[in-house]
Amino acid sequence: VYGRFLDAYILPHWGPRSLRDFRPIAVEKWVESLPYAPGTRSKIRNIMSALFEHAKRYGWAENNPISSVRVSAKREREPDILTAEEIQFLILELPEPCRTIALVAALTGLRISEVLALQWQDIDLDNALLHLRRGIVNQEISALKTIGSRRSLPIPAALVSALAEWKKQTSFAGPSDWVFASPQTGGTQPYWPGTLLQRHVQPAAKRVGIWKQVGWHSFRRSFATLLYAN
Repeated sequence: VYGRFLDAYILPHWGPRSLRDFRPIAVEKWVESLPYAPGTRSKIRNIMSALFEHAKRYGWAENNPISSVRVSAKREREPDILTAEEIQFLILELPEPCRTIALVAALTGLRISEVLALQWQDIDLDNALLHLRRGIVNQEISALKTIGSRRSLPIPAALVSALAEWKKQTSFAGPSDWVFASPQTGGTQPYWPGTLLQRHVQPAAKRVGIWKQVGWHSFRRSFATLLYAN
């Protein structure tokens, strides 16, 4: 995650510059100009601050100018939550493999990076368990964030049945195959979440009359909200 933010956001703009160019106001204006969510802009600011703290430790910088940079992490709008009925209608409208992917997300609350990183050897259908071992973002595999994330997760009978049925349909059902392997890559990579979202999930939501802002994280938020409500 740290390296991804560096490569994607910080280095393209600040990499060629001198340390004296890192003035609080200049950095603040740059961060505020980025076309990303407040949370993402706040993470970028925090990573830049951490870099300068390391620089101070090694004697490469005398101070941390980023410590004076103010960036709000407050959300511009509250995220939409799907009701149980909306989730049901949406999932029934989806083609495979989106239907099973959405079902996994909706019934477990997993991040889409964790769902797409599942391999068949991670799924114990006999004992109704998912073994979480990795995440995948932009087709790069990474370790899960915490020990708590790397756990065995019990799954309901409906999800066991759906995964068993999908295993019969997919051409990539070996132990080390991705559960949601993309045929376009010969099964070497899972599907791209953004492509599935834009081509299938969001159009399906509109077809069933859901006009909320629907993303993969909507299933995770809705899962947590429904659990809390019960």
